[in-house]
Amino acid sequence: MYLNMKRILFAFILLLGLQVSAQQHFTESIYKNKDQKTLTYAEKEGQKLYLDIYEPENSFKNRPVFIFMHGGGFGFGSPRNDDEVQLAKTAASYGYVAVQISYRLTRKDQSFGCDFEAEGKINTFKLAAEDFLDAVSFIIDNKEQFNIDPEKIIIGGSSAGAEAVLSAAFNQDLLI
Repeated sequence: MYLNMKRILFAFILLLGLQVSAQQHFTESIYKNKDQKTLTYAEKEGQKLYLDIYEPENSFKNRPVFIFMHGGGFGFGSPRNDDEVQLAKTAASYGYVAVQISYRLTRKDQSFGCDFEAEGKINTFKLAAEDFLDAVSFIIDNKEQFNIDPEKIIIGGSSAGAEAVLSAAFNQDLLI
């Protein structure tokens, strides 16, 4: 059921993010995937933060990019869990460049529940949103390498990753 919800969310994001055209590109699963690539986009607090990039086997320039951040309560999880990998492979099969982002797990082995003070939660959101924005900047700075159109970026996340993405996109005051 969780995977079905992700597929429905993915389809919804695709419809909102791009105009639907009469072409098969980006609306049907017609592409084979290239081998997944891993690149480091930042190093923070001695930790290398990486992107897993899934690309379709096509020669199009200016492809749309789907950037996704995994969940895990800011303390665990990985962009390499089965659901995230399948989501990225599915997006690439439709012609999108799909990017899965790792980020600092600042709450590793710690609670993010009601026993964690609000100021600490705000800082956790800030750091994860900062990592997300750094990853997006890296992707845009390397747009030629990925053959992407920086005007066609679709963002998403699961659980804590979704909170970080939403904080980065809609709560710019948090990042000041």
